[in-house]
Amino acid sequence: KHGLEIRVRGGGHYFEGVSYVSNVPLIIIDLINLSSINVDVENEIACVQSSATIGQLYYKIAEKSKILAFLAGICHSVGVDGHFSGRGYGLLLRKYGLAADHVVDAHLIDVEGRFLDRESMGEDLFWAILVGGGASFGVIIAWKIKLVTVPQTVTVFTILNKWQYIADKLDEDLILRIFLRRLVDATAKGKRTMQALFSGLFLGGVDRLLPLMDQSFHVLGLVKQDCIELSWIKSVLCFAGFQKRESRDVLLERTTILEGGKMSEISESKIPFRHRAGNICQIEHLVVWAEEGIEASQRHINWIGELYSYLTPYVSKDPREAYINYKDLDIGMNNEGYTTNYKQASIWGV
Repeated sequence: KHGLEIRVRGGGHYFEGVSYVSNVPLIIIDLINLSSINVDVENEIACVQSSATIGQLYYKIAEKSKILAFLAGICHSVGVDGHFSGRGYGLLLRKYGLAADHVVDAHLIDVEGRFLDRESMGEDLFWAILVGGGASFGVIIAWKIKLVTVPQTVTVFTILNKWQYIADKLDEDLILRIFLRRLVDATAKGKRTMQALFSGLFLGGVDRLLPLMDQSFHVLGLVKQDCIELSWIKSVLCFAGFQKRESRDVLLERTTILEGGKMSEISESKIPFRHRAGNICQIEHLVVWAEEGIEASQRHINWIGELYSYLTPYVSKDPREAYINYKDLDIGMNNEGYTTNYKQASIWGV
């Protein structure tokens, strides 16, 4: 009627910043004040308003229990709204699946101003808001989630090794992440080489982890000295880049992986996700530079673009796809005038 578009801002944490941009004048509905969290330890349930961050959620859970957790991501400043509705995942995904798999209810205000919960919106709409369509059907103001149990002691570890091809058939209590980096090989007269940094989380103590790793991945050479035993909430801090001695209060701050296991057992039609459609790995391309100036920036952007293009034959195709919470507008976006078709939109469907 007025030629305006509406953008809903939850946590405001987004690679492409689509909550802030439009080709026409827009209105931003900012949910920043809807951030309360209530944890019910007895029933293992939490009620979370839409603008809370996953760090705040972790903090509130840890205040109440040492053996309850939630399976969200490692970046504590991400908002729960986009994380839940975008099929967010974290280090517990091999054991428990996706964050969306554990959403049991939601409160939504639709275009007619009606307040709807799961029962009144119906199962079709409830399913839709959990598979990437959260902002497409209304404004979600709160979520009800089922918490999961974790041991009082978990183990984190990091190993530096040459690149290995390793399978995704791991014990579901174990997850490995792999970081590839390009280094100068000091033993080969300055030639460059690739190294892989393996880091992981195990839901249990080191004495149980080491035999498991020795049996399946002896070549990685994991030893007790590589491992740190700590609580689950401390492991959250560790993977978020904080020191283990850091107070969990940092999780309250707001700033503007080989898989398998449970992920392979849940039907892709329940909560669609790339690994439920047969994909093994997700690749995140990242380049960081300290040089200043437009030329330096363009050189590094071109370099990562060349790597992105080089990988084309080895990734999903017809169309090339992207995880909806890591939108890549280079591979597709809505046409002006709302003429986008199903085939174009399917790139965000895995």
